[in-house]
Amino acid sequence: MTVATNMLQENVIININDELHSLTELFKYNGWQIETPDGLSDKIIYSKLGNETEYFKMEQDGHYIYVSVPLKNSSFQYKTKFDDHYSAIKYTRTMFNYFIEI
Repeated sequence: MTVATNMLQENVIININDELHSLTELFKYNGWQIETPDGLSDKIIYSKLGNETEYFKMEQDGHYIYVSVPLKNSSFQYKTKFDDHYSAIKYTRTMFNYFIEI
């Protein structure tokens, strides 16, 4: 995921990268894989091997970060947008924890 490179915000950038790494580790721990289609750093997709129709996607498009999450017990996705990376990552984490709940 592309992160702003403003040197005045270096601490924020490091925290966002740490949050993104932590999110990726959560997905991996639960048996999900990460994809960056075509090597693009502005799109990340988490899916479970063998069930790629259920996926979590974060994609930066201009100023916004779009997050798509699967709806539980459905074949549909819910998509929303955020102004900042931290909120998008936090939302993805919350929705993933809800999704894997039994």
